Amino acid sequence: MNAQRILNNEQHIMTELKGKQRIKPTLVKGNKSTRSNKRRIVVWVLFVFIALFGIISRYSYITQTNYDVASLSHQLTSQEAVNSALQLQLDQYMNLPQIRYTAMTQLGMHQPDNYQTVYISVPRYDEISLATKPLTFYDKILLSIDDFKVSLMNIRDIFG
Repeated sequence: MNAQRILNNEQHIMTELKGKQRIKPTLVKGNKSTRSNKRRIVVWVLFVFIALFGIISRYSYITQTNYDVASLSHQLTSQEAVNSALQLQLDQYMNLPQIRYTAMTQLGMHQPDNYQTVYISVPRYDEISLATKPLTFYDKILLSIDDFKVSLMNIRDIFG
């Protein structure tokens, strides 16, 4: 009986070993997880690159706008100087006693009589005219493309 138990025990162990030998352990490869990690890294690198490109392009656009503002302020200063010189000249020409003296002495003019005065009536109405027409959607797109080109040129100039 003892021998029978030992034999059964050994057969049980042998069947367990055969069952374990049939089921081979498989190594789980990390290909799928490493591929997805690589894809995530590539996506993040692209995202960071695009974000940095956007920041640099906006910086170049702001720099170009600052240059334009400085140029326009210089033009404004020079135009104000011209305007003040013209205003001084106009004030000299608009001296009414001088105009009256010149008209009476050099041109032989005199004050009109009452019957020579003619009054005219001009109808009054308000009219609004725009200096420039509003931009259409197409014009706005073209301006945006031009601004983008300027930004790219500035980026190229920055990085040489």
